[in-house]
Amino acid sequence: MEDSADGAGRWWDWGLLARWIGVNAAAYVVVVVGGVALELIASNTAKVLASDHRVVAVALVAVIGASFHGLVLGRWQWRILATPIPGLPRRQE
Repeated sequence: MEDSADGAGRWWDWGLLARWIGVNAAAYVVVVVGGVALELIASNTAKVLASDHRVVAVALVAVIGASFHGLVLGRWQWRILATPIPGLPRRQE
């Protein structure tokens, strides 16, 4: 981060914002493609489960989808935030 004339520094990182937006967009594409792939793999089992136990099938699909979404998006967002920021001093304890 560059310091301004008054020493306040630049607080907004446009590169970080661009990476954040890019990772979120990519994660949503991966989640949709992964969801379609999982549906194709488990379609016969899902049809039987949905015909006999509709509420259980909806809950199961929701939990699996939310878990997959959280895993992909959360992991990628963490990798962005965990990268060291140049010029940020380490805390001395």
